[in-house]
Amino acid sequence: MNWSYYILMGAGVAVMVLALLFSSRNAKRDRNPAAPQLTMKEVEETLHRFVVQIKQEQKAADEAAHRSLAQLKKQLAETKGRLDIVERELAELRSLGLQTQPATSEELEPSQEAADVLSMRERYRRVFELAQEGLGPDEIAKRLGAGRGEIDLILSLAKPQRGGAANEQA
Repeated sequence: MNWSYYILMGAGVAVMVLALLFSSRNAKRDRNPAAPQLTMKEVEETLHRFVVQIKQEQKAADEAAHRSLAQLKKQLAETKGRLDIVERELAELRSLGLQTQPATSEELEPSQEAADVLSMRERYRRVFELAQEGLGPDEIAKRLGAGRGEIDLILSLAKPQRGGAANEQA
């Protein structure tokens, strides 16, 4: 954030308020010559208080930004540490897996059928997630780019069977 912009904006507002104040006092003075006039010292004191207040607010905002930055840096360092641990564990698991059982060419290159099964499982998972969020079959079909009939079938297969053996005999 550019705080100098806010400071300049605040100073501009203060100048406008003072101008309005002067013009209204001049109008009152013209109507009432006994009304007190605003002295230059009072204007300077008001502006000084305003500048001090802006500096305090700026300092507080800077401190908050520094605290936030420090917290983000700490979280980033923790996340990097966890990532390093996970990468080491993954490397260990891979090395153990390679030592105990060599990978076959089928394992290295999954077949189209295995990819289709994974894709189908992912689609089912998304359907159930969206249904759990309260979306209807039409909305789920739109979001997943699937047909309404496919969504109805997936949801109906997931429902428990009613009537048990009575339905099977009929």
